[in-house]
Amino acid sequence: MTPSIKARPVVEKERIVGLDVLRGFALLGILIVNIQAFAMPSAAYSNPAAFGSLEHLNGVVWVMTYVFADQKFMSIFSLLFGAGICLFTDRATKRTGRTAKLYYRRTLILLLLGIAHGYLLFYGDILAIYAVCALWVFLMRRRSPRTLIVTAGLLLGVPTILNLLVSASMSAMTKQDLAGLAADWAPSAEQLDHVVQGMRGSIAQQIATRAPVTATLQTVVFVMFFVWRVSAMMLLGMALYKTGVLTGRRENAWYAKTAAITLPLGFGLTILGIVLNFRAQWSLEYSMFIGGLPNYWGSVATALGYIALVSLAVRNHILPAVQVRLAAVGRMALTNYLIQSLLCTLLFNGLGLFGAMPRWQQPLVVAGIWLLQLWWSPRWLARFRMGPCEWLWRALTYGRMPSSPK
Repeated sequence: MTPSIKARPVVEKERIVGLDVLRGFALLGILIVNIQAFAMPSAAYSNPAAFGSLEHLNGVVWVMTYVFADQKFMSIFSLLFGAGICLFTDRATKRTGRTAKLYYRRTLILLLLGIAHGYLLFYGDILAIYAVCALWVFLMRRRSPRTLIVTAGLLLGVPTILNLLVSASMSAMTKQDLAGLAADWAPSAEQLDHVVQGMRGSIAQQIATRAPVTATLQTVVFVMFFVWRVSAMMLLGMALYKTGVLTGRRENAWYAKTAAITLPLGFGLTILGIVLNFRAQWSLEYSMFIGGLPNYWGSVATALGYIALVSLAVRNHILPAVQVRLAAVGRMALTNYLIQSLLCTLLFNGLGLFGAMPRWQQPLVVAGIWLLQLWWSPRWLARFRMGPCEWLWRALTYGRMPSSPK
C-alpha cells in the first residue's frame, strides 16, 4: 500500500526568490499610501483637499505619493496573491491530491484575521478583501492565461461603468443623498474634529470611530470597487505566473520593453488625473466618481512596469544585498503587514498624533518602519523558517504545528 502523504507548508528550498522580492517590494510600498489613512481622517485619503494643507512640501509629498504609489503597490500585491493561489494549489495537489478543503480553510482563516484587523487596527485592511475575492478566484486556477487575461480586463471595466453611472445619476439624487455624499467627500470641520478626537481617545473610542469606515469599505466600496479590481488583478497575476512573467522566466529584453511602455503610460494617465482634479477644484460632482479613473487605469500599467523593473534586477543580480532584505520582508509579508498597522496605530492613536502630523512628515515614519523591517526580517529568518503570523496561519491551515527553528 502506498503511504499517505500529508499536506505540509512550503519549505525554504521550494521558494521562488523573485516572488519574495516582489512581495517585499510591494509590502513596503503599500505603507507609502496607507500612512495617510493611519495619520488622518479617511476623507483625506480620497480627497486631499478635505483635510490639512497641500501647500509647499505637503503638496509635493501628496503628488509624489499619488503618482508613484497610489493603487500601484496594492495592484502588485493583488497580482502576487493570484500567483500564490496557483502556487499553493499546485503544490498541495502534488503532495496530497486534494486542494479545495485545505485552500478554503486557509482562506477563511485569513478572512477572520482581516475582519479583526480592520476593526481593531486599520480600517484600510486588505486581508478580508483578498480572502473574499479569493473564494471565487480559486475556481479559475486551471484556466488558460488568455482566458484569465480577458476575464481580468472585463472585470477591470466594471468599476469604471459603475462610477460613470453613479456620477450621471447625481442630478436625480435627493438633497439628503447629496448631503450624505458631501459629508463623505468633504466633511465639515465639526465632523473632522469628531473623528480626530475619537481616534485620539480610548481604545473603545478608536474602535467605535473606525468601525463605520471599516464597514463601509467591506460592503459598499467592496461592491463598487474592490471585488472587481482585486479579483481582476488576482486573475491577471495567475496569468503572469503561468506565463513565467512573475517568476523571471522571460528575457531581459521583454522586461525592459514592458517597463519602457507601461511606466510612461501609467505615469501619464495618473498625472492627467491630477491636473483634471485640480482644475475641477476637487469638487464632489467631478472628483468623487470620475476624477480617480485615470489613476485607476494608470496604476495597472505602472504596477506592470514596476514588476518588470524588479524582475530585471532579480535576473541580473542588481543590488543583491537589498534583494536579500526585500525577500526576507516578503517571506514574512503577513507578519510585517500587521506590524505596520500595530506600529502606526500605537504612534498615531496611542501617542495622540492622529490629525497632527502634516503630509510632509509622514514619509519619515514610513522610512523608519522600512528600515526596521528590512533590518529585523532577515535576522528573524536566520533563526526561524517563517514569521510568527505565518507560523500561526499555517498551523491553523494544516492542523498541526509546523517546525519553526531552522
